[in-house]
Amino acid sequence: MLKKLKANVGLLSLFLATFIWGATYVVTKIGLDEMGPNTLGFYRGILGSAFLVSVLVFQGKFKSFFSTVKKQPHVFALIGFIGITLSMITQNIALTLTTSALFSIILATTSPIFIALISAMFLKEKLSLTKIAGLVLGFIGVAVILFNKDLIAGIGGTASLIGQLLSLATSFVWAIYSIQNKHYSKDISAIFLTTGAYIFGTLFLAPVSFIFETPLVFMSFSAITWAIILFLGIASAGLAFYLWSYGFSKVEASKAGMFMYLIPVISLSLGWLLLDEVLTAQAVIGSAIILGGVLLVEKNK
Repeated sequence: MLKKLKANVGLLSLFLATFIWGATYVVTKIGLDEMGPNTLGFYRGILGSAFLVSVLVFQGKFKSFFSTVKKQPHVFALIGFIGITLSMITQNIALTLTTSALFSIILATTSPIFIALISAMFLKEKLSLTKIAGLVLGFIGVAVILFNKDLIAGIGGTASLIGQLLSLATSFVWAIYSIQNKHYSKDISAIFLTTGAYIFGTLFLAPVSFIFETPLVFMSFSAITWAIILFLGIASAGLAFYLWSYGFSKVEASKAGMFMYLIPVISLSLGWLLLDEVLTAQAVIGSAIILGGVLLVEKNK
């Protein structure tokens, strides 16, 4: 009974995380109007780290967290660099070059494929011929989205092949981060992993932000931009990352990956409402092909 309850709480955590992220990509694209992608990631990381540390202090767990990090800093540095530094760089630059709707579709429909493949390699989850066929079909769908010239030239007037490839890179990085979290969660709590990853990831992101952009011009940001930074730092970074890490530690990897499909529904709706974004028929067809592939991957889990 207790095991089933933990699994249900894990599923709810995954749902809430993906719901927040569905809004995140639209909000991020708005925020990029006033600041560079690395600067946005840097501020998001600072606020996310502060929020998570505050939670640990409130729970009386900060000393234990500090002791855990001190014993194995390489673990937190690794997942921080991959899951926070790399994912923020690729995600935010991608969002400057393509629409939030297309980014969310690529991320949400390919992440489960990458997660299934990587979990089979490193977590020993079974990868049958049916799942392999689904992987192939999924990548065909990605190709339809990425290399259709009408989509590249016309979707919202902002899409580019580089932006879409960076979206795909974000998906791959995210899958690696998720599998790493699941592996280390056997010995380290989800909130410790998330907090440590954010602290190290933000530290790694700081020099990138200061070298290539000017993050200290924050006084010129509008009230809307500051509201976006607060949302991204507290809700999207701190809360959602913790919820995802916790849920992923309680649920089978391939099943957890299914929740990524909720992201496009939320992102498409908000992109249409707030950014006047549209999707071409090619994007819909490609996404449908990917979905078919992922359903094969998820079959007979």
